[in-house]
Amino acid sequence: KKYTVIHFAKPRVLKKHGKKRPHIDGLRKDCVTSKLEILGVTLQSNLKWKTHVDNVRKKVCGITRAFRKVASSTHGVRQNFKQRLYLSTARTVLNYACAAWYCPRAPALPESYLDALKTQQNTFFRIILGGLLHNRRSVLRKESYIETLAVHLDQTSLLTRARLLATEVWDTIVNARNAIKAAYCRPEHQSKIPNQ
Repeated sequence: KKYTVIHFAKPRVLKKHGKKRPHIDGLRKDCVTSKLEILGVTLQSNLKWKTHVDNVRKKVCGITRAFRKVASSTHGVRQNFKQRLYLSTARTVLNYACAAWYCPRAPALPESYLDALKTQQNTFFRIILGGLLHNRRSVLRKESYIETLAVHLDQTSLLTRARLLATEVWDTIVNARNAIKAAYCRPEHQSKIPNQ
């Protein structure tokens, strides 16, 4: 399966046009999909991130099971090694490509999605410190000397975007945005210009 087609649109538009495919020679009839994975990031046709967050959560659950075998409150490696192990394994999975799917203080990622990932992080805090279920999350986080997932995702995504400034990639993004604006500013499209 070499080519896949995905339509990004509102649900009512997808119901009507969601299965259409372009007329390209050699393109199979089953090439249209509603989910597409690109470099480990799962895109959905409605531009929601639920599938991607679920995939990340499943990966981290697997890491958690393996982590429990080498570290617990009664046996295993020392606490500082547990912290380094978490930072190098689980957190790299949690924040992978977050500049694409996580936007600070934006409605694109509902709190429920982030809460599922925070739960995974809190599980690791309990394993690292040997904490019990009734321990407060804030205490576990302070004792482990690891910032919250929201703070870490904020920092990582903003740093990634800042590194893109004044690069060829940034110029491509700006040129594409300007081309879209120019297309909407033509007289035949004046009524379709979205509100700023």
